[in-house]
Amino acid sequence: MKKFFILKGFCDLHSEVFLILKCFSIEEYHNTPVKGVIILKHCPVCNSDDLDRSSAIPLRVIAAIILTFIIPMGVFIAWIPFLLPYAYLCRRCGNETKEEKLMHSDWRERTTWIEKEEKQSELLSPLEKQWFDDGNGPLKKVIYFHHLWIAYSCHKKVPKANVIHGYDQEEGKLILGGEVRFPNVKFPAGVSIFLTEKELEAVKMDSEDQLRKFTDREGILHKIATETL
Repeated sequence: MKKFFILKGFCDLHSEVFLILKCFSIEEYHNTPVKGVIILKHCPVCNSDDLDRSSAIPLRVIAAIILTFIIPMGVFIAWIPFLLPYAYLCRRCGNETKEEKLMHSDWRERTTWIEKEEKQSELLSPLEKQWFDDGNGPLKKVIYFHHLWIAYSCHKKVPKANVIHGYDQEEGKLILGGEVRFPNVKFPAGVSIFLTEKELEAVKMDSEDQLRKFTDREGILHKIATETL
């Protein structure tokens, strides 16, 4: 009986240590355990949980020093800069979002939204590298880049890309989201990863008609409606 209680105590201790380590691991990825439930933080643009918390510690320290030595009685409020919310940079789409604007979900839902993304990829795969005209702005190209489906366009030599959240086959409609920010993708060299040589030539000419004629002749231009979330 004594051995049983010793073994039980060891197992309980092992479980507690494992839970603590698990929580530290989650905090490292900026996710928060709340009341025993692990809450994941997501980018509101692309729904990724691959986030980096921006380091603003140096600025907060400088602000604290200013409050301490310049403002009378500032030593009593020097801790305020450290309570300000952090911003998070998404490694997937490049957007920076304030903490209060992040999406949250139970970690148990992770499998569900991964399956949803896989189903979306199956629907969008036939449209990859195809151009479409939604009657709203320049022609757009469906591209899979950096584990992300995007609708790419280039107007007046300014590249732009929006996240594709889904495709409604019945209505033939693409669901578009916020803009993707790839800091290293500049015109014209950077966009060549998205375009073929002939497509790039038409885009360089900044001629929508030229691009439309070329894509239509190649059979890669489609009429697809869009809806922006």
